[in-house]
Amino acid sequence: MSSKSPRKKRDKIEILAIITVSFLIVVTTSLFIATPIFGIYGLYNVVQELNLASVDFFDETFSNITYFGAFFVLIYLISSLLDITSKILARLNQFQFSKKTMVLNYIIQVLICSILFTVITDYYFSRIDIAFLGLVILFTLIYAVNYLMLDVNETTD
Repeated sequence: MSSKSPRKKRDKIEILAIITVSFLIVVTTSLFIATPIFGIYGLYNVVQELNLASVDFFDETFSNITYFGAFFVLIYLISSLLDITSKILARLNQFQFSKKTMVLNYIIQVLICSILFTVITDYYFSRIDIAFLGLVILFTLIYAVNYLMLDVNETTD
């Protein structure tokens, strides 16, 4: 009976952590989208001053929201598909991830995503110019959040 009690507390903590991280991701993404659209001096201007990204805006706000929304959905899709692909390949080869190999896997995925996204951005999103270093930073942040939310059962120490 006492063995079940700590498990319930851990599950509540895990759920709370996932909700908190998800909320932070939504807020951060909303702020990142809202900053260039509403012209607020902030993240967009800092990124532009560091020559990590520059954006040419449409005249209509709805067009900007649609354009940047598609951009962020594509970022999510590429990183998710690459992560799923790596997990499928690992299971097919009966490879067990440790925390060190998972970090190496994420580093490789960051580089592949950055290279892929450079090509896609140049072709489909001509109004957004992101430097390769900016993409590396972006995907590093995405995979860092993914690594923090990693299920303990997915790795072997």
